[in-house]
Amino acid sequence: MQSGNAHVQCRVCRHPVPVPPNRSVVQCSLCKEGTQVGPPPRGKSYIVCECNALLTVTANAADARCPRPHCRKFLIMKPPASGKRRAMCAHCDTLLIYNWTAAAVICPKCKGRSVVSRPKTIIYPLLYFIFGIIALIIGILGVAISIFGQGTVVWGAYSCLVIGPCFLIRAFIHVIYNCSAPKAHEV
Repeated sequence: MQSGNAHVQCRVCRHPVPVPPNRSVVQCSLCKEGTQVGPPPRGKSYIVCECNALLTVTANAADARCPRPHCRKFLIMKPPASGKRRAMCAHCDTLLIYNWTAAAVICPKCKGRSVVSRPKTIIYPLLYFIFGIIALIIGILGVAISIFGQGTVVWGAYSCLVIGPCFLIRAFIHVIYNCSAPKAHEV
């Protein structure tokens, strides 16, 4: 800063920008980007997006989204809470926060569903497939016993014939999910 007429360099294009009194952010006349001059207002914090947008957010915010329509990046300022993890979406490469016990995650940007870790892509479809086959076997045996046996209707067998294909369909859905890449915990 110079004495007398205060100027600050733009953080994007390094053009000198005059600083009016009592301002904490100034806009460059050349590139139209905001530059921080002083400390943020009380209870606020500044973060800079990858697209050079200067964002003012609340001081205790854990994340923010860039408001520019061509960017819309999901910016994370704090590490996730306990029980939460970070991952990159398998469809649009957006950073997302998810509950580590969840079987599948839904991206807030593209609404795509994906499984986060490789063991879940193997274990969940296998469990659903096994439960589906067991339910179908119980249903077929129950119907066969009720037809050829005493002649009484076994309603549990019919419900197993409905539940079995549902499990098999769920197993197929888990097989076709994309796998998102988990991110290392950043502090």
